[in-house]
Amino acid sequence: MIFVGALLFAWIVWAGLLWLSIRLIDRTNPYNRFAIALVWGAFNVAAALVLQHVMWFGLFLAVAYLVLFVRVLTRHYELGILATIGVIALMQAIPYVVMPKLLDWVDDSELRAYVVLLGLPGGILATWLVGRRHAIAADEDRRVPRAKVVRRRETEPAPVIAPELPAPQIASVAPVAPIAPPIRPSVVPVASKAPERVAPASDADGPRFLR
Repeated sequence: MIFVGALLFAWIVWAGLLWLSIRLIDRTNPYNRFAIALVWGAFNVAAALVLQHVMWFGLFLAVAYLVLFVRVLTRHYELGILATIGVIALMQAIPYVVMPKLLDWVDDSELRAYVVLLGLPGGILATWLVGRRHAIAADEDRRVPRAKVVRRRETEPAPVIAPELPAPQIASVAPVAPIAPPIRPSVVPVASKAPERVAPASDADGPRFLR
């Protein structure tokens, strides 16, 4: 039980140190995820177990592991050389400051030892899971737009504006010449040059001396 607790403590706490150190050095690093830190933490625990069993080859493996860790920080997390050195320094400095205080608090109490050995990694995991759940819920809320109740304001009806019709176009008519009245032939009496004949008077016209 103690061995399993020690492995859990080394795994979770090392992953938390990696995440926290990168967070302090490069706050906006998009590759700094606690799930990825857990993967590297498991690899670190496995490497530590291997180094304990091959002490005669331990120095070479320690240097190789350090070079690999630097490559992970510079290639995967895309940190610069100075930022990488800062992360490694923080991962060594934080346990150096915190662990003595934890050991002083535990002292000879077995209960406190279990609280530190199991409670600290359990608290880190619980905090990560709760934060991850809230982040997923917030992401889903951002994807689905919230319904809003909008009240319509009573406004006066807009005046109806009659459409402007184009002015009628009058076709131009060519002027018509006045019609002249019909010419009627005039009859002019023409004097006849023939000698006028006098009809003889009849007896009915009366006596000759009266004519």
